[in-house]
Amino acid sequence: MTLQLKGSVIPSIWPQTLFFALFGGLIAILHQFGLAASIPILGSVIPSIFLGLLLVFRTNTADERFWECRKAWGTLSSAFAT
Repeated sequence: MTLQLKGSVIPSIWPQTLFFALFGGLIAILHQFGLAASIPILGSVIPSIFLGLLLVFRTNTADERFWECRKAWGTLSSAFAT
């Protein structure tokens, strides 16, 4: 049952997995021969900071909505309980 491919996610992720494995192998070979294979640091840091702040603000907004709904539900349920 472990190696069954029908109904499994393995056939759908196999091409991406193979691509990234080959890409990682290429980077390792380039590093072994002393060739630089890197990207500029600012190209990845600035979007990471932006996405991090975006996630924090979205989480805070969702938390505020949850607590407002919880208070309203508590008020509603206590009004009908008496």
